Amino acid sequence: MPPTTAKEYIRIIPTRFDPSAAEGLAVVYQFDLTGSPGGHYHLVIENGTCAALEGLHPQPSVTFSLSEADCIGLFDGNLDGPSLFMSGRLKVAGDLSLAIRLASLFPKPRNQQG
Repeated sequence: MPPTTAKEYIRIIPTRFDPSAAEGLAVVYQFDLTGSPGGHYHLVIENGTCAALEGLHPQPSVTFSLSEADCIGLFDGNLDGPSLFMSGRLKVAGDLSLAIRLASLFPKPRNQQG
């Protein structure tokens, strides 16, 4: 059964992680979600590994602020980050180049690639 909440997506996203795309990278991606149920989650990427954790990280490299619904849309491939950012529905704080790099670290599943 596919995930239906951002929390479920965050838990499984490490299975999509491409360690070869993260060579030499040490970064923390924070997700601050509004709406129901919302919440705070972060991904810690270092030494070719990815850990998904709940809560606030004290020093994230990049923070994404968006709604729970938009986060789910990003994770399932129905929405794209640049469009959400340009429309103001996604706010990014921190290193923008690292924010842009996030998509390359988590390739879409084969059935979603176009």
